[in-house]
Amino acid sequence: MWADWLTEDLLPDVASRQWVVTIPKRLRVFFRYDGTLFKELSRILSDLLSHWMQTILGRDDLRPAVLCCDQSFGTLLAHHPHQHLLVSDGAFCIDGCFVPMPTQEGPALPCRSLPPAGPAPVARRGKITSATRRSMLSWPHGGFNLDASVRIPQRRRSRLRKVLCYLFRHPFHAEGIVYQPESGKVLYRAKKRHGLLKRNFQVFDAVEFIGVLSDHIPHRRRHQVRYYAALHPRYRSCLPAAACRPRAAEPAHLKNVGRRRWAKQLWRVYEVDVLRCDCGGTFRLL
Repeated sequence: MWADWLTEDLLPDVASRQWVVTIPKRLRVFFRYDGTLFKELSRILSDLLSHWMQTILGRDDLRPAVLCCDQSFGTLLAHHPHQHLLVSDGAFCIDGCFVPMPTQEGPALPCRSLPPAGPAPVARRGKITSATRRSMLSWPHGGFNLDASVRIPQRRRSRLRKVLCYLFRHPFHAEGIVYQPESGKVLYRAKKRHGLLKRNFQVFDAVEFIGVLSDHIPHRRRHQVRYYAALHPRYRSCLPAAACRPRAAEPAHLKNVGRRRWAKQLWRVYEVDVLRCDCGGTFRLL
C-alpha cells in the first residue's frame, strides 16, 4: 500500500536514483541502541545531496525529492545498519519545474564530503571521543560507502514500485526459516548469497536466533521512513502531479465497509471486488 501511494499519488514521473549508504563497523554498535542516529544521518545525507545538486546545476533554489528508509539487517540477518535513499535524478524549482542532472555527471562527488560529516551525530552524543573522530577522519577510505548504481528512468513506474518495496522490506522471509528439533538449531536460508561468505544460509542456536531477530525490531516511537527537501510536507504542493495510470471507480458498497476494510484494501491494490457475486449482488458475511 505504501509503495502504491508513492507511485500513484506522490512521486512525480521523473528519473530517480537509489542511493545506498553503509556505515563503518566502528559506529554500527551505536545505531543498535540509539534510533535517533538514523534520523541525524539521513538529514546529513539529504543536505549533502541537495547541496551537491545545487552546485552541479548552478542554482541555490532547487530541491531534489529525497526519500530515506532505515535498514538494520544484512543478507543473513546480521546487524548491519545502513540507509537506502530514493532521490530524484535532478531537482525541482519552487514552481514545480524539474531540472535534470547532466548525464555526464557521475554520483561520486558526495563521497568526498560524507566522511567528515558522518561521525558528527555520534560524536555530538558523546558516544565517541574527539580522538576517535580524528582517527576516523584520517582514514584514507573514510569508512562510509555510497553507491548509486541503480537508476530508474522516467515512465518506469513498475520498476519504481519494485525499488520502493525493496527499500522498505521485511528483515527476513518466513519461508527460509527451518527449525531442526533434533539438534535445537535454526537454519535460515536467504534468497541470495552473502557477498563475503559466498553462501546463502546461516545456522543459529534457537535462543541466538531470537536474539538476532530482536536486533531488527524498530526503535520505539522512531520513524523508519523520512521525507526531505521537495518531498517534505511543507514543499509537496510545489511538485507536479504523479503520473499514475487511470483507475476504475471504487464500487459503492466498498465505501462504508466497516470491519470488512480488508475488501477495500484488496480493491485498492488489485482492483478486484471480492464481495461481488457473479449474479450481480454482493456477498454478506454471516
